[in-house]
Amino acid sequence: MRGIRTQYVLAYAVIGSIGPFLPIYLSREQGLSDPQIGFVVGLSGFAIIVAPIFLTRFADLGVPTRRLLAGSFAIGGAALWGMSHSTGFALVALLFGLHSLAYQPIMSVQDGLFFQGRAAGLSGDTPFHRVRVWGTVGFIIPSLALYFLVERAGSTQAIIVAAVLACALGVANTWRLPPITGVAATSPVGRPVATRAAIRALMAKRIRWFVLAMLLANISNGLWFTFYPLWLTDSVGIGEEWAGIVFNVGVVVEIGWMLAFGALLGLVGFRRLVVLGMAAQVVRLLLLAFVPTVGIALGTQLVHGLVIVTVAVAPQIYLDRRASDEFRASMQGVYATAVLGGGRMTGSLLAGQLAGYGDIALFGTGALLALLSAILLLTTESAMPAERPESRE
Repeated sequence: MRGIRTQYVLAYAVIGSIGPFLPIYLSREQGLSDPQIGFVVGLSGFAIIVAPIFLTRFADLGVPTRRLLAGSFAIGGAALWGMSHSTGFALVALLFGLHSLAYQPIMSVQDGLFFQGRAAGLSGDTPFHRVRVWGTVGFIIPSLALYFLVERAGSTQAIIVAAVLACALGVANTWRLPPITGVAATSPVGRPVATRAAIRALMAKRIRWFVLAMLLANISNGLWFTFYPLWLTDSVGIGEEWAGIVFNVGVVVEIGWMLAFGALLGLVGFRRLVVLGMAAQVVRLLLLAFVPTVGIALGTQLVHGLVIVTVAVAPQIYLDRRASDEFRASMQGVYATAVLGGGRMTGSLLAGQLAGYGDIALFGTGALLALLSAILLLTTESAMPAERPESRE
């Protein structure tokens, strides 16, 4: 289990290195326009659509998960290093797309690794959110260090060095992971078409409306994520080096939300918790749209963790409870493809087109989508049960 925890730390350290600064880097260091920034950031969503379903399928078929993770870290780090030595929209987009194709599947594969390990009895009754919280810790570490590096250098080039270092450590850590292979390889029914089974399960009556609501939620979050760093520097007027610190206000508070996740589920149930997260997203985005101040930048980060557990933790647990062993990993991969990837890509591309019309158009659209997601969850009985899960979740 220690190896899996470290895996989450290093995987999210890559995001913590580039995530808070990427739009700034693309604008300042590479000279890209708003639509081009939206396109490049959206490639990470496209990668989620294309790659995870195949990699998690490999896991289901018996390919050692740690080999998949090692290859993803190695290729992703090499592509980032190449991007830092390149210029021009086409080449930057190509290399960042390669990085995203290699790196983004790590999230769904390691989620599948955890759930498979727990099903095999390797982690006892450890709840998912208590392992996922180590990803939050991993996000914080590089962002704090980069404050000093970016301030001293006067540019955001250092973010690439930090991300490549995290990728290298990620390769090394894969040797500490348990040698788990996909359960489908030893299934008594042979090798079922796990991906098709996962798609059928996601389209079932009691799940499909939940999937649509989460798609809207992820589009909304993509609109926020793509231009929030540039909103901090251009609309609020803070220095580039502060972007990571402001992000980390939300990330530090996110730890509390993660640790309280099980208690919140037990108190209000799945559906009400997700609706609460969407309500927080609506309020946050409306404040960003109409009140671009330092106080709002910091204050709205207090609910960032609630939004994250809504879109990145609760759905995985909900779906795992409805997956069979034959397609457990593939169900996470199909969901990541359709909802996380489709939502992020659509949100980023839409953000690139809306950014030129101002903050109200950009963040107001995101607020509307979050509101529609909440309404769908509240008014569609089959969207998500109001049940309270077992305490271990």
